[in-house]
Amino acid sequence: MSRESSEKSKAGSSEGYNYSIAFMKVFFSFLVVCCHYWRPTDADPYPVAAMLRLIGVAVPVFIVTSFFLTSKIYIEQDSAKMKKRLWRLAFPHVAWGILYFVGYYLIDLLIKACSWKDGLRLDLSFKDLLWQLGLGSSEKLCPQLWYQFVMLVMTLVIWLLFKMGKKITPYVLLGLSAVMLFLQYSGLNFKAFGAMRYEMRYPLGRLCEMFPFVCVGIFLALGVMKILSKQRVITCAVSLVAMVIIGIFKLFTTMPESFTYGGIFTLVYGTLTFLFFYTLPFEKLPEILRICIQFLAKYSFGIYCIHFGVGYCWNAVLCRRFGWESGSIIECLAIYLISLIVAFGISRIPGKYYRQLVE
Repeated sequence: MSRESSEKSKAGSSEGYNYSIAFMKVFFSFLVVCCHYWRPTDADPYPVAAMLRLIGVAVPVFIVTSFFLTSKIYIEQDSAKMKKRLWRLAFPHVAWGILYFVGYYLIDLLIKACSWKDGLRLDLSFKDLLWQLGLGSSEKLCPQLWYQFVMLVMTLVIWLLFKMGKKITPYVLLGLSAVMLFLQYSGLNFKAFGAMRYEMRYPLGRLCEMFPFVCVGIFLALGVMKILSKQRVITCAVSLVAMVIIGIFKLFTTMPESFTYGGIFTLVYGTLTFLFFYTLPFEKLPEILRICIQFLAKYSFGIYCIHFGVGYCWNAVLCRRFGWESGSIIECLAIYLISLIVAFGISRIPGKYYRQLVE
């Protein structure tokens, strides 16, 4: 979700900037907030059901997008860019874990100093910090950074696979994707990691579930998207119709036990979602909207990292203090906007490392 290398396809781009990718960053970063903090009272009616399906593929779309944009690094075996890529993944992974640990501790002290009732009720220990820094998924800190852990592992795996040889790698990717789906539907992946403690269960269990999405991103970059972009309107229309049919008739809904992102439904629906949004002509929007998309997209990674803490404090402090109800879409919008403001503020601090935390 951090800033990726430039994408070459002209679909969705204007003067070298891809507004389709930018819009996806904006929209799906908001859906990630909804994933964690929106609790609709009735999930069946349209458009709630459609929104929930999109929420379910928000992170997979980010995975596809990321490897679609950075595929050149692996294909060309560019060691210099690879080192930069690993740094851009590892630095926020570590830094945000420490910031959450210190931030929660200071907020807890502040609440108690103001004589509010119970503080944050987190009871943090350095053990929590170590789990966070290791696998990116401490339940008490910022568990959403399992994504960074998975991205680091997958980045290294894809790099090594392409190091074996460009010609053989696509076949290896297809074979491994089939193996990953078998592990999901046979229940072996869930049996292997389902009983582990929270900090291990999700980052390790989702490696198997995310791998097929990594391969989708790579194959799209290897030439599939170039072909589809030549028939942009058809690709967009077919993707939308297929998504509607899948939603109405609930196709591929025999799901394996998973860690949220397993199964054929998520893979197919996530891929179609990417294709649909990628081929929409966002570059034709009025200039003011394009400027807004550009601005919001710049901080989508920061919003992803920050929103969990903002949402937790909103529910644990403000809702308890003032008796507010939680779980509304308005709350999600507020969390998104606060996270955006915080991300923008951090980016204004002099020094490139602060920008790398949020851009």
